[in-house]
Amino acid sequence: MSDEGSKTVLAGPEFGIVHIMRPYKGFELTYQGQPGDTPIYLCEANRPYDELALRKVPGIDKHLIAGLPCVVGSRVLIWIPDIDTIGVGSHPYPLGVAWRFRNLFDHRNSTERMPYHIPKQGLGTGDTGPVDLGPRVVIPASFDGAIYQQAEPVPGAIFAQSSLHPNRAVVVSGPVVPPLMPDGIRGAVAQGIAAYDAAGYYLGPRSVIYELQAAGDELLLFYMRPDLEITDPWDFAVRDILFSKYFGVADGVEYPEKGVYVSFGISP
Repeated sequence: MSDEGSKTVLAGPEFGIVHIMRPYKGFELTYQGQPGDTPIYLCEANRPYDELALRKVPGIDKHLIAGLPCVVGSRVLIWIPDIDTIGVGSHPYPLGVAWRFRNLFDHRNSTERMPYHIPKQGLGTGDTGPVDLGPRVVIPASFDGAIYQQAEPVPGAIFAQSSLHPNRAVVVSGPVVPPLMPDGIRGAVAQGIAAYDAAGYYLGPRSVIYELQAAGDELLLFYMRPDLEITDPWDFAVRDILFSKYFGVADGVEYPEKGVYVSFGISP
């Protein structure tokens, strides 16, 4: 008899396909002049509505936004593009992260059997508002959070305290100009994403990677104007024109490969 002994099996890193997240087509017309604290949520393949909302499934708000399905506990790689407001005192746009739990009702009624962790499939609290009133199944949502450690507790205090804040990611570095090749022409670090810009940035990296752990059945991403400009309205003709150039049609053409790239997987 052969005795091979025990073997240790290690899980290797494995990530899925990349999802390109962008605002829906024509978002500039909807958001122009709206308050800067009105978020612009991102979607995949220009599908801003949840599948069940599109099918008008009873118990689902007809304006329920689409999330990106994921597995709780998996690793999430997010490539965040470097985009700033334009003009004097420009500021980077923060990318917000939110999570949503789905329920057994959603799982049973979705065409692709979406993941769920809320075991209830009955109704929760109904909507009594004037726009889309009616029954609602339970779909909670939450911001991604970060803990900020407070100062040393005063003498006699029972507990130390940490403040939990909704967390957003801000890219604070500028785009990098690609290197020069032996013939003096800019080398292409990336390609096929944008057509041209005089500085050569279209040939170089434009994103910074943010990695976190999935905390829900769906990931939701959104932009708001920077905090220092949050009281100003969206203005895609002037102050927010670079946002429109990246995600919209300010250049006269839309580049569908420009977006926030997301991939889910495991990273032991």
